[in-house]
Amino acid sequence: MKNTEAVIMDVKPYFRVRKALFMLSFVISVCVASANVHSAKISANPDTVSTFLPLQIGDTIPEYLWNLPLQVANHPGGKNVITLNDYRDKLIILDFWATWCVPCITSIAKMDTLQRTFEHEELVILPVTYEPASKAAPVFVKNGWHLPTIVGDTLLKRLFPHKTVPHHVWIQRGEAIAMTYPEYATPENFRLAIENQPLRFLMKDGHLTNAEVPIVQVPLYQSSISKRTAGNHAGFTKRDNELVASNLDIESLFRCAYFEQIPYSGWINRVFVEVDSAIRPFFERPVPSVSGTYDLDSLWFEWRNENTYCYRLTTHFPYGKSRLAEIMQADLNQFFSLYLNVVGKIERRVIPCLALHAISKNDQLVNLNNAGKGHKDDAVLFQHQSMGDFIERLASINRKLSTPLVDETGYTGAVAIELQGDLRDIAHLNSELARYGLKLIEEDHEIEVLVIADCNKNRTD
Repeated sequence: MKNTEAVIMDVKPYFRVRKALFMLSFVISVCVASANVHSAKISANPDTVSTFLPLQIGDTIPEYLWNLPLQVANHPGGKNVITLNDYRDKLIILDFWATWCVPCITSIAKMDTLQRTFEHEELVILPVTYEPASKAAPVFVKNGWHLPTIVGDTLLKRLFPHKTVPHHVWIQRGEAIAMTYPEYATPENFRLAIENQPLRFLMKDGHLTNAEVPIVQVPLYQSSISKRTAGNHAGFTKRDNELVASNLDIESLFRCAYFEQIPYSGWINRVFVEVDSAIRPFFERPVPSVSGTYDLDSLWFEWRNENTYCYRLTTHFPYGKSRLAEIMQADLNQFFSLYLNVVGKIERRVIPCLALHAISKNDQLVNLNNAGKGHKDDAVLFQHQSMGDFIERLASINRKLSTPLVDETGYTGAVAIELQGDLRDIAHLNSELARYGLKLIEEDHEIEVLVIADCNKNRTD
């Protein structure tokens, strides 16, 4: 017993030391963990940022975002990285854009001019793109823009979500004060913001990401027509087992349904709306589009919210786009005949056209080896295409013309044509075509058109 007690007495100091070491280790661990949390808040690495919720109008810009390193190109000072904190005391305009987006290019050209106008004042304009510097920078150099652009972005779009570009976010006095359209980027509105005056323009809808609600059960067949959904996304998606049209007016819905008969190039000059005057307000917008004038834009948005629709057709089996288009046509005709007494129908009509004729034989038309040699920056190359494809591309470029383009050359082989300059100027286009023995001539032709008309009119056919 004595020996046993002695052993027990001898180990007690050991346990005391071990307990003390454990407590010390625990305190150190807590301190390190606390420091790491604090460090994470400051450093805001990509993994940390991904856990934060998107920011809305009126939200305070979190500290981590001010100090987030942002890669830039075309910086006038030669910098490769900036932070928003560099411009914290200014009105910051984030202009989300992409190289493929024509309205974005127009917007940035305007913004570049505005930045120079406000060069010595409290305004900074920062274009933002997800594309790399290698793709974005040449666009800025080519256009002679002085603005720097944030490139390779994955985080700002996550924090300021949007479905379409261009998209503007205004930041001032530590808050996101606006998420709006580029049309509202005007000297007058910049002055109001800088002078802390109330802004009078329309914001984009709150649910900018237009997230879809998951469907628990996948139906074997389902079609639906509904009113406009939240968000600004509008478009048409075609798959072999699904057609989805989002937030489109009635005329555009019918255009989508008849996409095989009426190509995109004919959406303006091969579609005729012939409805009763009482029905026309359902088709005609009070103003063409967003203009940047609040009163007019309010009318436009009110009309859009009341007169745009969604269509969805889903089938379990891939029946193909053509078959689904026939179902969509029947659905639209059934619904709008009940709702507005109108239907859509393909007709053959004799209408004025621009017909492409071969007025002389020219071997350059098919010289595939020479096409593209000495290619200029403003040239458009049509290579290894059929004459039908060539006409369709020319028609798409000139889709706002009141007259469709048709092929009367009779040529069936591949073509290689390079055209330069403004191809929307028909006189100039004809001078370019003349080098290949071609000419666009105004003449009447019978072609397929889409007619949206009162039911009574269509029943007589």
